[in-house]
Amino acid sequence: MNAYTQSKADVKMDTSNPKQKTALVTGANGYIGEAVARAFQRAGFKTLGLVRTPQSAIVLEKHSIIPITGSAAKYEDVLAAVRTHITAIDVIASTTEDKRNYVQHFTDTMVLFRALAQMSNEQGVCPLVLITSGCKDYGPGEVDGSHNLVAHTEEASLNPPPFLKNRTTYSLQALQEDSFDAVVLRPTNVHGGSSSYFGEFFELAADAKKDGRPLHFDSDPRTIVHSMNVNDCGDAYVALANHPNRSEVAGQCFNVSAGKRYETLREVGHALVRLYQIPQGLQFGASERGVLEPSNMLTNFSQYVSSEKIRSLTGWTDESPMFAQDIRRYQQEYRDAKQGGGGK
Repeated sequence: MNAYTQSKADVKMDTSNPKQKTALVTGANGYIGEAVARAFQRAGFKTLGLVRTPQSAIVLEKHSIIPITGSAAKYEDVLAAVRTHITAIDVIASTTEDKRNYVQHFTDTMVLFRALAQMSNEQGVCPLVLITSGCKDYGPGEVDGSHNLVAHTEEASLNPPPFLKNRTTYSLQALQEDSFDAVVLRPTNVHGGSSSYFGEFFELAADAKKDGRPLHFDSDPRTIVHSMNVNDCGDAYVALANHPNRSEVAGQCFNVSAGKRYETLREVGHALVRLYQIPQGLQFGASERGVLEPSNMLTNFSQYVSSEKIRSLTGWTDESPMFAQDIRRYQQEYRDAKQGGGGK
């Protein structure tokens, strides 16, 4: 154990400093990133958000989040900008992902985080780095009603689709870093606000209504659609950051999912048919799951996820209604976000 690692343990046990905690969220203009940044700001953290453009910075300022414009690829510029606001960071939340070149992006991000950690170490602070991966790391599970259905826990084997393999593998490397403590979070799909990928549900239903045809899914109606509200997801990051015993958090993976129940594609479909008043109703196609591609992950990736680990450790819980349960509200939030230019 090197000298710094020894002092790192001392830092984690020092709770006597009453100063305001600080957080930096990368990708703070993204769907999950903005929710995470806003969650830290609400929780009383002095919150910085790393974004790429001045236009994105304007959005953060409206929520009292300090924008840092730049990218991990130019870490020295980011470090200099951060130093103008703070000298140490308690929490770093990584919510960015480059699907075209995940490996290079991850490498650049780790270089930035090490530089920020060194800055913080000099002030006696060991940052907690929250790395965002996803529950699809486990691969698809069984459909609702299957006798083999079990929830994916953090102990489940990792079996991601090929296009997510780098994210699954490389995110775990952060747990081995010496200059900071790290956690890997695996959220389910999230909804609310601009709805991210769940906005596709609204678009599919609107098109079916416009074309005078049934709402059609080429998937098994028993497909489990386990999602949660994006604001609840953001609060989970804060719960881990605020946990008083760092040793119980550091080096761990945590699933983040709705705890009440999961929904099925049939439930979501019927809710959409009622919402959009589609006379032709709901229709399903093939019952066998085909090859998983990014284009069919929303409706063809059945997965039931347990988040008991983070709940029992931190007391975090989700508060928002499920997607189909309050679909009219989520539709309105999606429309508002589109009109305001938000979301993906």
